[in-house]
Amino acid sequence: MRVRSQTRQRGRSRGPAAAALLGCGSLLALVMLVACGGAPAAGPATEPGAPARPTSVVLTVLHTGDWHGHAFPDAGPDGTLRGGVIAAAAAVARVRAERPGAVLVLDAGDLLSGPPVVGLSDAGGVRGAPFVRFWEAIQYDAFALGNHEFDHGRTNLLALLAQIETPALCANLLATAPQPPPAQAAAAGAAPAPPAPALPVAPYLVLERAGLRVAVIGLITSELEGLVDREALAGMRLVPAAEALRRLMPELERISDLQLVLTHCGIEEDTELARSVPGIDAILGGHSHLRLEQPRVVAGVPICHAGAHGRELGRLELTLEPPGAPGAGEATGRGWRVRGFAYRLLPLVRTAEAERRVPGALLVAERELREQVAGLEREVVGALEQRLGREHHADSALGGAVAEALRAAAAADLGAINSGGLRADLGPGPVTRAQLITALPFGNPVVVLELRGSELLEVLAHNARAAATRSHGILQTAGVVCRYAVEPEGSVRLLAAEVGGRPVDPERTYRLATNSYVAFSQARKYLGLEPARERAHELRLTVREAVEQALVAGRLLPPAAPRLVRAQPAEPAGVGR
Repeated sequence: MRVRSQTRQRGRSRGPAAAALLGCGSLLALVMLVACGGAPAAGPATEPGAPARPTSVVLTVLHTGDWHGHAFPDAGPDGTLRGGVIAAAAAVARVRAERPGAVLVLDAGDLLSGPPVVGLSDAGGVRGAPFVRFWEAIQYDAFALGNHEFDHGRTNLLALLAQIETPALCANLLATAPQPPPAQAAAAGAAPAPPAPALPVAPYLVLERAGLRVAVIGLITSELEGLVDREALAGMRLVPAAEALRRLMPELERISDLQLVLTHCGIEEDTELARSVPGIDAILGGHSHLRLEQPRVVAGVPICHAGAHGRELGRLELTLEPPGAPGAGEATGRGWRVRGFAYRLLPLVRTAEAERRVPGALLVAERELREQVAGLEREVVGALEQRLGREHHADSALGGAVAEALRAAAAADLGAINSGGLRADLGPGPVTRAQLITALPFGNPVVVLELRGSELLEVLAHNARAAATRSHGILQTAGVVCRYAVEPEGSVRLLAAEVGGRPVDPERTYRLATNSYVAFSQARKYLGLEPARERAHELRLTVREAVEQALVAGRLLPPAAPRLVRAQPAEPAGVGR
């Protein structure tokens, strides 16, 4: 395949070509992006006047992941400021100055969903844009698309990708339908073009560093469809990460010297990739929020995770031997061989020296961003007398209070919210706009589902199984009390269910208030069934607005009693009438 090359300075410029869709074989048409790099380390010349022969090359890879909007440093118990964009930008600049042309800087995705700064919009209404543009000052060469980049919907993500310069990578999220061939090719009976990415992202980049052609392949978790709004993935097809990578590797080995896999897949899927896909030189991962002081080595592949929230910077040093180097052993198809690696986590500490290393304009941008957040922090919405905490697999005070707020706002029989939709505790004391955004960052509208009593019993039994098996976070509920038992063989049995103090009537219709994510996108996961669309009513009210109404009225209160109770197996069942 003929390769078209484009010069890029440190991966910073992304014009139409850089946003082009990259790939190979049956996946995609290839565009190769090459960045200027340095030269290999050289040993003594073999004869007088002969050019120096490289004896080894050291490539430095810096990486982070799961920033989740943590733009500013946090003060530790000793007063030391740790983390934040300024500290990261300074550290990256320092390492690049130490090793010019031999440094690659990567991020494993999930920029959004976190502190209130990621809830800010720019003048065009693009959520998360102010933080992401600030984050770009770190000067990454690429980042892997994360599941939380979809938090504000597909339209918002497209607008965000159109603004930023840092290339986004994802090789396993493709358009559902093949692309039509050009008119002249179609007239000649040509087959449709292979599937293309469904978003303006590249499956990989090939960049030049330290005289090496380094391929960086992006992958997103194979569980994506269970994590994001279904409408955000319309027209897309998720390919298992291992399958996409296995199909790409032969072509990448022909056009590059080194293959790095940048994933937002989590440590378990990363481990399977290393075990099952030959040819990987290193995996830089995210999604698990895992901090590994030393890589997990699987099938000879170092898997590196540098934690979350921009508090540390992973530094991987890969030492490579050129083709024909003494002791290099059998040459690979690329010729180069990884001889070894060294790894450490660099703490990101905000110091006066760090501030001197970054442009003054960046410090000004940080102050302006802080002031926008400070406005949200000064706005008090209401107050709570006690702390409302969260649980993932059991009833929680915040979950019950939010579910009750939904039930009241919709005048429904019962309310429900997925545990994962609650991102921070609230109270005690004044609750600010910033705290409310942090706890409820998603803009999902409230949806009322009309369910027959028999369907509701299915939903409640499904939720009891989730609590017992911990297969996923449960629905936090209000207006309903359930008792269930786990039998000795492991089966889960619903013993009793009451709505409004009365047993659920299988023939009656009940109104359940929840959010659009549960009702439409992940109904099978959380409800155990697909509710009829004609019996679903979306309100012109978001979950956060419903909670704010309850907070202002002084009615955001923890439930008086448990709603999901595990009983002894011998207890007699009394479900329904």
